[in-house]
Amino acid sequence: MASFNVSILFETPPKDDHILLLQRRAGLAIAVVALIAIIGLVMLKPNFG
Repeated sequence: MASFNVSILFETPPKDDHILLLQRRAGLAIAVVALIAIIGLVMLKPNFG
């Protein structure tokens, strides 16, 4: 499975691969921030209420 993914990475142009990597990293960062925000709201809601 790993060798299959490596062959796919070598077939794609480096520029598109770099853009995909940036998009994946940005999406992961947004997901982490959203998850922390939701957990934070759930934890802080009883204190305000």
